[in-house]
Amino acid sequence: MSVIATEGKKVSDLLVNELWADLGYCRTTYTYNGAAKTFAIGDLVTAVGGTPAAAANITGIVLQSVTAPLNTNTTLTVIEKGPAVVKGGGIVLGALTLPNVTTQLKTMGIAVLETI
Repeated sequence: MSVIATEGKKVSDLLVNELWADLGYCRTTYTYNGAAKTFAIGDLVTAVGGTPAAAANITGIVLQSVTAPLNTNTTLTVIEKGPAVVKGGGIVLGALTLPNVTTQLKTMGIAVLETI
């Protein structure tokens, strides 16, 4: 049987809860300007939209899928502080490990549910 359609990743695949979501309290925007890149929901980023080399460099988690053209200011919506809860399975870890990422996010007030 062939596939008719696939559904992309949604914010609810990552974000369980955030305090004062209607005010955007836990969210902010970053401006990325660099190499052409596609950001996915759950990507871990630094303050300038880069890929963190170590968990200690994480400053946010991307909340929208965005394709950034080469050297063009691209706005990323990220969750950068808590109180908030995310699903461990929704985080795009890359070369990082979940325990290290969980430790860093905890310092930011973001709890990670590893069983979801």
